[in-house]
Amino acid sequence: MKYVLGPVSLLLMLSLAACQAKVEGDAPSTAPAIPVANTSIVVSSKTATAFTLTWPAATDDTTPVASLLYKAVYSTLNNLTDAASAQANGTIILNWTANTLTTPVSSLTNSTTYYIAILVKDAEGNVGLASTSTATLCAGKRIFLATVANGNLGGKTGADATCTAQKPGGVGTVKAMLGDSNGINTGTGLPSNSNGRQACYGNCNSSTLYTLDWVITSGQRYCTSDFSKRMGDGQASYPVLVVLTANVLSSASSPLVTFTALNIQAANAYGNSCSNWTSTSGTAVAGLTTGIYDAGSNTGFLTAGSFASCASAATIICVEQ
Repeated sequence: MKYVLGPVSLLLMLSLAACQAKVEGDAPSTAPAIPVANTSIVVSSKTATAFTLTWPAATDDTTPVASLLYKAVYSTLNNLTDAASAQANGTIILNWTANTLTTPVSSLTNSTTYYIAILVKDAEGNVGLASTSTATLCAGKRIFLATVANGNLGGKTGADATCTAQKPGGVGTVKAMLGDSNGINTGTGLPSNSNGRQACYGNCNSSTLYTLDWVITSGQRYCTSDFSKRMGDGQASYPVLVVLTANVLSSASSPLVTFTALNIQAANAYGNSCSNWTSTSGTAVAGLTTGIYDAGSNTGFLTAGSFASCASAATIICVEQ
């Protein structure tokens, strides 16, 4: 038997075929994804109030890489956990922009932790959380370590020159945080000239404090050279001291020996100073740059009673002025 399709039947079949083609051809794409999730934002070029963000390109199943859109946001709360919360809670750094993998961030507040999220969107409007990170800024003078071959530094002047030669970009005038008893009268503890360097001399516990070419300033905040960590503040009550936090200057797996010739309060200069940093003979008071200084317990960053050979390689603490 031969069947002939009427106009209504033919129209119905054509409509069904069109619907099926639309469903099969317009299947929604997935949200864009980047090669390495949650660990790929690089925070660089830090200052006290700014930094730069960089991230890798995302990929998508239908949208060309160059056509993907990126959005960068930040929050001072840890509430950027997925794409929806990042869009709802984040302050916009960079709005949807194509083919962009870096953006500067400015007008930030120091001593604040920022939570950062990068969002990516494809041509169909799918949004994915590309990556997250955190950044903390510190505003103040910088402290960093310089390496030395031995204790013959050319005196405090040579030590300052070493700090200058090794200072990171953007750091201003620097001095070495070293005790130097040159010119100190051993009988009175008072200076006969200004060649030495001490946080205090005479009676350091008296109400009147005397410093000699010292490197720490009362009330000044001190940060790591990349502005990422607060190292401590010059104390107003005892202005020659710097209270160091649990942050450390060195990321080395083992402690680095650091020449200081200072007691634990970073005050009086000891006699053990490689002949005031002009000799490789003898020993010098040293600390280990992996701890904290606690004014109450007198333990930590500068370890009184520790000694290192003046002939050994070490580090010195450099402080921006």
